[in-house]
Amino acid sequence: MALIDSDDTAAVLDELRRRKDEDDPDYFHEYELDAGGQLKRLFWADADARLSMVLVDIHDVVVVDTTFRTNKYNVPFVPFVGLNHHRRPVVLGCGVVTDQSPDSFAWLMRAFMHSTCQERPKSVITDGSDAVVHAVETVLPLSNHRMCSCGRWSRASGSTWEAGRRRRSSGP
Repeated sequence: MALIDSDDTAAVLDELRRRKDEDDPDYFHEYELDAGGQLKRLFWADADARLSMVLVDIHDVVVVDTTFRTNKYNVPFVPFVGLNHHRRPVVLGCGVVTDQSPDSFAWLMRAFMHSTCQERPKSVITDGSDAVVHAVETVLPLSNHRMCSCGRWSRASGSTWEAGRRRRSSGP
């Protein structure tokens, strides 16, 4: 499990508190620290995201992308995205988890539900990893769960292409 160091954890939490206290009283965040004070899980949604949840009609569909890892700690950055009335994507909230366990993703789904005042989406689209499937089944059992195969196809085709290339380069 990747751990986010204590200095970065303190800086992030200070910024989240400052935003809520000074800039945005509707700013929402939940987090969990380990015994050493390092960040394990974090979810946040600003007032615009929370307003979007009302305007978007959260009852429709939410896309949860757990495949994005461009950060210093190589941990999943997890945006929760919906569509507005113009069918344009809107960010409803974001999360970071330091492991990819079913418990971490379930925690993230619960935090998302807290930010929506327990408004359950009709449908959730995810990458279909076992941990995320378990989290959706646990936290959102009444939502329709659909899996996007885009990431799986690209990983599979890359693996197939790589295997074929190795076979061809090794010769007859």
